[in-house]
Amino acid sequence: LLVEFEVVDPAKALFEVEDWRQALRNVVVHSATSILCTKEFWQILTARNEIADALFKDITQETSRWGIQVNVVLLKNVRLI
Repeated sequence: LLVEFEVVDPAKALFEVEDWRQALRNVVVHSATSILCTKEFWQILTARNEIADALFKDITQETSRWGIQVNVVLLKNVRLI
């Protein structure tokens, strides 16, 4: 999972969330887990763009309050462990 972002409001990034880096990691992991666990492996492989769009919306909804703008979310290197 690749998330490209930028801090567009440094004041919000400092004061709206305790540690924006850790909070960003947490929201990305939570969103990925909640969206991907509802899919079968073949669905993840065939609908990567749609899943990435859903992740983008989910992550952006949270990070916009922190002054962080998510530019791109890509689902890459999907494999079965």
